[in-house]
Amino acid sequence: VNWTASDPDNDPLYFNVQYSEYNGQTWKILATNITETSIEIDAINIPGSNEGLFRVWVSDGIYTASDQSDATVIVPNHIPEIEIINPEEPATFLNDQTLALEANAYDIDTGSMPADQLQWVSNIDGVLGNGAFLSLTGLSLGTHIITLQADDGDGGLASDTVTVTIVDDPDLVRPDDGLQAGPSIVLLDQALGTVGDTVSIYNQNVTNIVNWSAVSNETWLQLDKTSGSTPGIINITYNDSSLEEGLHYATITVTSSDLPGQSIEIPVTVKIVPPRNIYLPMIQR
Repeated sequence: VNWTASDPDNDPLYFNVQYSEYNGQTWKILATNITETSIEIDAINIPGSNEGLFRVWVSDGIYTASDQSDATVIVPNHIPEIEIINPEEPATFLNDQTLALEANAYDIDTGSMPADQLQWVSNIDGVLGNGAFLSLTGLSLGTHIITLQADDGDGGLASDTVTVTIVDDPDLVRPDDGLQAGPSIVLLDQALGTVGDTVSIYNQNVTNIVNWSAVSNETWLQLDKTSGSTPGIINITYNDSSLEEGLHYATITVTSSDLPGQSIEIPVTVKIVPPRNIYLPMIQR
């Protein structure tokens, strides 16, 4: 991105560069306080768009001015980034055990991917379900190659696989007790209407029930339950009345008195956007 600027007093000038993926409706900061009149931007770091705009603000320390690109630009759609993080290979489960599938799935164009863009498929049992986190029981006996397929709806496709063996002999599967909770990361974006999420808590040895406790380090992040026994689900929401525009961070910590020394921290990011004003058309006679 290149631009020209001048100051009648020859004062030093400082520039801030912004990008809009929505034709100027909202803007994101790309760089601040730069003194050059150009900047190289890697397209992988900005959301894809068919109507992108760049805007440059200039200041001499007292006065400011701005200008934006004369025409929109096309930034290509990005391929989603996904990684299956649970279970870890090699994985063996009894056919009546709960298999918890979990993945990190992120699209730089939209953020966290919604459940309908993520599909789990087994080479034996076919389609298993949707979402970054999925709990299953009753899979067919045998060795499954389970694939998570991500489709952003704009031609961006990605996948990851994990191999899971299902058996019916308890002697083949004797897992240790282990506190588990997911998803591993929570992103709540007000602009996308995601005002809440769920956290699942379980013992990796599903034959044993353990007690758990959960706490948030921020009062604005609300948990509908702070204790229980496995398996359990916590519904999380946030109170935005005290939150300013921007990103806010919190951590949910899950522990178990039955499993000393084991704890899980789940980072939570909340994005607050400014309210939009809607103006109705007026008719005058």
